[in-house]
Amino acid sequence: MFIIVSQRQEFTQTWKSLLAGRGEVAWYDPLSDLKKIVNDSRPELLVADFHHPAFRAPEKIAALRQGGAKTRILLGSTQCDAQKELAFLAAGVVGCCDEHLRQEDLAKIIGVVLHDGIWVSQAAIPLLINRLHSSAVKLAAESHAVTPAANNLALLSPREREVAHMVGKGASNRDIAGAMNITDRTVKAHLSAIFTKLGVTDRLQLALHVRGEQKAPTTVSTA
Repeated sequence: MFIIVSQRQEFTQTWKSLLAGRGEVAWYDPLSDLKKIVNDSRPELLVADFHHPAFRAPEKIAALRQGGAKTRILLGSTQCDAQKELAFLAAGVVGCCDEHLRQEDLAKIIGVVLHDGIWVSQAAIPLLINRLHSSAVKLAAESHAVTPAANNLALLSPREREVAHMVGKGASNRDIAGAMNITDRTVKAHLSAIFTKLGVTDRLQLALHVRGEQKAPTTVSTA
């Protein structure tokens, strides 16, 4: 079951259309007792309209999730910068859908989150990488056992290393293609080869891997 929460007819119709054929879809006004509704119906996905004040603050999302921890919450028609997007993700949403995204993009996001994925915008990826890397370094320092990443970028060809380093900086496929004067298809081919050689599954893992090699801290031994 899917729940759409909005006071705007256009928003409701758009998401009803996107979710059609995937399961039962219900609509609720944001002023309803959403905690009780989520607890009683336990929907697979709740799509909340960012235009309503009830969903403007990450704390309100966090409070809602306390009532239905297993329900995925997707924020629609957002107007967030990268910092605020990460704040909402930390509060428990599985994705922030910018109001300018096309329907095909929204359909892709639905597919990602329904398969237990989390959607992160291209703009927020560099900030997320920095935060994850900083957290990993801090955790490792506190445990007194930091292990630097294996230096296996040497397995890559020069062009593949160039692509990997650009991904580490948060560049999109289009950015990489323009900077290297190659086609988008060639970028995808390079990424496929890089993933295989390094044993990573997506560009976020690749970015963290690259940044780990660039900034690997000194190993501290407790022996």
